[in-house]
Amino acid sequence: MGVVFFVGFLMVVLVGGLLCLGLGIGGMIASVITRKKGKRENGKKIAIPSAILLILGTAVLLLPVGYLGFIYAVNTLPPDDYVKTDIIIEEDGYQSERFTADGVVYTVLPLASGQIENKNPLFSYETSGFMNGSQKGNYYAVENGGGFQLVHDGYGNLFCPTDQADAVLSYYSFQSAQKQFCGELWVDAKSVALAPFEQDLQEKLFWLQENYTSLSFKPLLLEESEKTVFCTLVSKDGVVAYKSYWIELYENEGYLTIESAPKGDGKIEYTAVAIDEELFALLQDAIAQRQ
Repeated sequence: MGVVFFVGFLMVVLVGGLLCLGLGIGGMIASVITRKKGKRENGKKIAIPSAILLILGTAVLLLPVGYLGFIYAVNTLPPDDYVKTDIIIEEDGYQSERFTADGVVYTVLPLASGQIENKNPLFSYETSGFMNGSQKGNYYAVENGGGFQLVHDGYGNLFCPTDQADAVLSYYSFQSAQKQFCGELWVDAKSVALAPFEQDLQEKLFWLQENYTSLSFKPLLLEESEKTVFCTLVSKDGVVAYKSYWIELYENEGYLTIESAPKGDGKIEYTAVAIDEELFALLQDAIAQRQ
């Protein structure tokens, strides 16, 4: 309803602006004609309100014209980070499951992407149709430890040539892939990178991973923590992410959490388990080194 009302409002403003503009232009023409007939005083009386109508009509039209211009620009201009590459995929627009580039069919992989930056545009995609310029984008090359032709879409999806899919899945399987922990820290809504972790912290987090099913999680009502560490288990090359953990850190203790629910007054109910003193100290040291 809000959108319908706004569109209706713009139409009323547009009609009103055009009406004022038309009356103003008509009045100015009438003023000129009147003056040419020698009726200068009458022409002046017509010119003043006509000028006011012209100014008012122009001002009123700025809103709908400006809005329509904004909509046009948003839908026709490509995104700021778009790069037109030498190869544009054969399909129309973005493809989330498979696409064809330079005669090679790429298929999406059932893997979660890890630490991948969109810095190497490899292919472009474009969407046909009027005002679809904003629907342009890129697929990006992904450097990886297996020497595969991996591609990232910038939205968390990984692709590879169809004939490489089995080899990629085997290389990055959870059981066989070399893995490491990385993370991010949030302090007062600011993020600090904590990747990669040092060896001793890596070993402690791997112990946590291996013993995860035996941990005794229980409901805990706690104050909102000052520091939150988001740990992610990724492949050694950082391309694939496997598991993630949230650890809330307080002044003298920390908790591994799996669920949270705000309870008001700065209190949060977690489903959590306390981490041991050694892991707590290692996390605090890692944070201190990067702040």
